[in-house]
Amino acid sequence: MRRAGQLLIAAAATLVAAGCGDGALWARYRAERDFWKACKEVDRIQLNPRLAPDAEYDRALAAFRRLAEEFPPERWGAGPRSAGYAGDVAEVSGMAALALGQVEEMRGRIDQAERCYASAFERYRGVSTVAAEAAAGQARSLLRLGREGEAAAVWMEMARDLPLVDEKRGLALEPALEAPLEAARALSGRGQAAAADSVLDAAVERYQRELASRSGTEAAPPIGMKLALALERRREFDRSLDAWRRVLREPALGADRPQVVLALARGALEAARPDTALVYTAWAGREFRGPLGAEARLIRARAWESLGMADSALVVYEGLVESEPPGSEAQAQARFRRGELLEKIGRWEEARAEYRGLAALQPAHELGLAALVRIVRHHADQKEGELARIEGRRALELVDQLIATQRDDGVLMRGRRARADLWLAMGEAGRACDALADLWRRYPEAPAGAEAGLEAAQLAESGLGDRKRAMELYQGLLAGSGEPATQRQAQAAIERLSRR
Repeated sequence: MRRAGQLLIAAAATLVAAGCGDGALWARYRAERDFWKACKEVDRIQLNPRLAPDAEYDRALAAFRRLAEEFPPERWGAGPRSAGYAGDVAEVSGMAALALGQVEEMRGRIDQAERCYASAFERYRGVSTVAAEAAAGQARSLLRLGREGEAAAVWMEMARDLPLVDEKRGLALEPALEAPLEAARALSGRGQAAAADSVLDAAVERYQRELASRSGTEAAPPIGMKLALALERRREFDRSLDAWRRVLREPALGADRPQVVLALARGALEAARPDTALVYTAWAGREFRGPLGAEARLIRARAWESLGMADSALVVYEGLVESEPPGSEAQAQARFRRGELLEKIGRWEEARAEYRGLAALQPAHELGLAALVRIVRHHADQKEGELARIEGRRALELVDQLIATQRDDGVLMRGRRARADLWLAMGEAGRACDALADLWRRYPEAPAGAEAGLEAAQLAESGLGDRKRAMELYQGLLAGSGEPATQRQAQAAIERLSRR
């Protein structure tokens, strides 16, 4: 929204140079001025959205609504008048319509936001930049409301109807580029694999057609990236690597170049070409620093692992542990992967030390918790039941302490998940079922909560032989889970148990 101030300055400069004789130019100035004023209302809310009074939200909404109504797209955004200054007016009007949805989201009224975005999508179809953002906002809101099927339909409509490039500026429309990938992801989540594949097939063809006429332009790199990602999703790794290489040759690539090099390294690993991955990670290591350089080294270590060169991989992991900041993501990844590799090659004492070090240094990190579980599972897998119980009790004390002292929902969810995994590793099926069910009851709308609920029901059914409890859990999942895949599995289980 702060872009409005820049637009206003540009409009004023143009007026000085050209005078005020053009009605569309004067309208553009007034639209940009009013948009800037409305954005000032939002600035006040953003200081603390939760504490902002309803009156402030109402004033912001009213200001954006007045602007959108005064400069309707039916007048400014259709036909030959949509070019030049008139097109600018339509775009500012559309930005105001989008802002209605954004303010409603800030207010926590997602259902109202969804309706605002849907209205903007329909009214501003002739303004590609606005239509793309509005449709994406509508789809995201639908997902937050648990209406995944409707969200998938919006993504598919975007993939079918919206242009991939804003012809006015020659820039790619990121929401439109992303739409088929989002649609395929949503369809896969609903168990519609064939439909997801069909969407990806159509997307690949469209990306290729667009690239044929956009090579060398600003729009080519983002289109090429989406083509490469779509091919990865289809598991066509060789073609995906070719697409990434083509992106790398685009003169307009700019600041995204490091990400493309890393994508080539990751893609080479997926394509079972670790030697090629080493080449790209060596390139990245020479040129990139910070998080990108650390990621390149992690990929390099994995490539050495794929080649069976454990000692070389361990050297890379050790270097990351020593050079990356304590508590960083890269250090956590390196410690955990090093522990896994040491365990795999039979150096358990060193592996356990690595796991314990990670758990002590980053106890709230997902991998720090996973390290505790790995220690217990190792002893259980080795039929060392007493050691598994000793390590398990020790780990449970640490996890319970974490849960008691934390307020962050993400950390609490991970901690409760780790508690369930520890009981499972210790062979305590009843307590594990209780812990999983507790996680489900606390976070019924989260994917991790739904997954835990389904595991609890399956454990009650097959591990504990408690048909009644399993049925109660399955019925709760069917009624209360926002995850369609979980609901389908729960429905199938209910039907199966009802026939017994």
